Amino acid sequence: MKFRADYQLQKAVLLYIISFFDLKDEKDELLKTFKQLDIDHDGQLTEEELLAGYTQIPGQTADAEKEVKRIFTTLDVNRTGYIDFTEFLLATVNHKKLLSNDRLAQVFKMFDKDGSGTISNQEIKEFFSMQDSNLGFINELIDEVDSNGDGEISYQEFKEMMS
Repeated sequence: MKFRADYQLQKAVLLYIISFFDLKDEKDELLKTFKQLDIDHDGQLTEEELLAGYTQIPGQTADAEKEVKRIFTTLDVNRTGYIDFTEFLLATVNHKKLLSNDRLAQVFKMFDKDGSGTISNQEIKEFFSMQDSNLGFINELIDEVDSNGDGEISYQEFKEMMS
């Protein structure tokens, strides 16, 4: 319920970290919870399964449908109508542990291929293997977090976005 990702790039970076960094112990524990919620055991959570789990939490019956719809919309990043395990991890993994300063610096350097200290639209395009036709969208991602308006994302802007 506490999960919030205000920026699309933030969600993408979180999903990248979850997918490619070793979080075995935490993933194993969260997989148990995911499987408990996944009533039909198809590896995906429907809105109904999430609602069934949500209403089992003491004191969470009032406006449960509205809250589950909000949670579902936030977590269904790829808009499939289901929440897969990676999307579930996005909301449930320990973000403080996930977003340590060392890990953030490492991910920033992975984006910043030319070592300039900023992330350009070209570097985002290459990192996510996007086409030139996506440059408008990529520029929107940058504009969301580019507080100084220089058209690139500095390490400070990156850290602020991720916090």
